[in-house]
Amino acid sequence: MMQYTGTNPELAKRMLSYLADRREGRGAAISAAVVLNGEVAAACVDGVRGADSSPASLADLFNIGSISKVYCAVAVMKLVELGKVDLDTPVVEYIPRFRMNDERYRQITLRMTLNHSSGMPGTNYHNAIADFWSGEHIMDENHEYWVHAKLKADPGSCSVYCNDGFELAAAVV
Repeated sequence: MMQYTGTNPELAKRMLSYLADRREGRGAAISAAVVLNGEVAAACVDGVRGADSSPASLADLFNIGSISKVYCAVAVMKLVELGKVDLDTPVVEYIPRFRMNDERYRQITLRMTLNHSSGMPGTNYHNAIADFWSGEHIMDENHEYWVHAKLKADPGSCSVYCNDGFELAAAVV
């Protein structure tokens, strides 16, 4: 099933045609969106949702989830390559504003954020799943969250899946 929407329906139709041609019936579904100035200019989806083959919906395929961690890690590593950051330097050296309600936070390095060993709580769920763009104030919200948070483990002591670490790495980028 093919669907499209947005303030620019012609662009959405062209995107849908392009994606459907590339998908060629392979894979469950494919979706894309273009957001300009906080508004969805074009969004489309082609395919089916999971094993029951129900139609893919514009409402449920746009949470990009953890794939953004790959892009964050690549951006960090590009900064490492350029000599702008070091994986083993504490994050507070790059973001003096970063504070937590736990003195061990000063030990957290970029390497720890990327390998899920920062000891940070996990996920700030405020606006984590939303149908609107919340990015304009996300760093302020993250800092407000972190300043009240305590670590769950000593930094570097163990690896536990952690979205907070990648939010912190993104703040460095």
